[in-house]
Amino acid sequence: MQLLPRRLTPQLALLALGWLPTGILVSSLIRQHPLGEWLHLWPAAPAGLPLAGAIWQLYGLGYPRVAWWMMALLGFATIPTVLGAGLLGPVAMVVAAGVVSLPAWLMIFLVGRRSQRQRCEAPGDHPPPNHRQG
Repeated sequence: MQLLPRRLTPQLALLALGWLPTGILVSSLIRQHPLGEWLHLWPAAPAGLPLAGAIWQLYGLGYPRVAWWMMALLGFATIPTVLGAGLLGPVAMVVAAGVVSLPAWLMIFLVGRRSQRQRCEAPGDHPPPNHRQG
């Protein structure tokens, strides 16, 4: 069952750009902060793209459960981190979001190495060893 298409659609682009600002909005509503305090953070919506890209990669590699769990855990951690970094400016927000997304990119690296190793160990990939016949 495929939940996300493999090519970028306008809906996916909106989701990739919108998940972080939506989280900031929900966070400010839960804390009952005036929304005006957080409106200056909306232009930093692209800060959520590193994590969205990593999740999309994991999903495309055939690990949808891992992708959803990583998005839930790292997305939840990214929102307060970006809010804190927002005090330093938009560049700090992008850097903070990128740092929080590093575990997802590490997972992609590990999954890629694992699948590469499995392909190399598959029978028929290697020529048979040369046997000397006396």
